[in-house]
Amino acid sequence: MVSGHFELPEGQVLLIESRPTRAKYQALQITDLWFASLEYANGTSSYTRSQSVLADDGAYYHVVAAADPGYPNWLSTGGLRRGTLLLRYDGVEGDLPESQWPNARLVASEDLPDEIPGFHALTAEQRGAQLRERRKHIQRRFSR
Repeated sequence: MVSGHFELPEGQVLLIESRPTRAKYQALQITDLWFASLEYANGTSSYTRSQSVLADDGAYYHVVAAADPGYPNWLSTGGLRRGTLLLRYDGVEGDLPESQWPNARLVASEDLPDEIPGFHALTAEQRGAQLRERRKHIQRRFSR
């Protein structure tokens, strides 16, 4: 597991880059400063590998932001400017090679399309479909 904290200055987002690994389970989640989960059924505060969209260069780019930047892998802070992030790599034997280590950097919101290879924005309809799919998975998970 990799963890850290973030603080978002006005007009900036946190861009997290990670690579597919040999882990059986790979996920990214943001929480508040006390590690309480943010809204995940009706929002996008976590992504598993299967929920994440790969960029043209074969990396996952997740965008931590209060406002929807339009990118598929948006991690919504629910309006919080500070919080924590957790990257889980379950089922990995040994260490990850350095080429698969995640990295994060602050970027200006307006520069985001230039920072992600092949950036494509979601339409409002596509974001709505993404959220409906998340709710469906959560309902199935908790109905057992």
